[in-house]
Amino acid sequence: MANTSPAIRMNMPARKIERAVHPRPTSKIVTKAKTSSNVRAIGLVLAVTLVAFAICWRYVEIYNKSSEISQMKTQLAALNAQNSQISMQIQQKVDKASLDAYAKNTLGMVTPKLDQYIYLNLKNQDIIVSTQKSTAIKPAIIVQFFNNIIDYFR
Repeated sequence: MANTSPAIRMNMPARKIERAVHPRPTSKIVTKAKTSSNVRAIGLVLAVTLVAFAICWRYVEIYNKSSEISQMKTQLAALNAQNSQISMQIQQKVDKASLDAYAKNTLGMVTPKLDQYIYLNLKNQDIIVSTQKSTAIKPAIIVQFFNNIIDYFR
């Protein structure tokens, strides 16, 4: 019995004894590597999901703003049509005869007499004569001032 192997003595299969006798020393390292790899994969999936969500959110916002713009354009067209319609109604209601009648009857205006008309000859140029002294700064003084500053720094 001295030459028999331990597996035969205990009536156990040799494989199970070898596993029990020789455990894998790299099992912790592999587990850490797998855990690190899993964390990276989860982080990557999360990052891609967030980016996709952000892109989708921007497209939703663009669609909403586009809808608002189209509604505003429709409102603008309706208001322009209403504005032109009101302008035409005003032009139809306001004529020279009705304005003249309103001015004479309601406001008490009268037609001027011939001696109340003044005719101006606008062929000549207008001349402005000022009796006050000018307090404005003349451009020559400004130029002189800046030239003195430039000469000082030379």
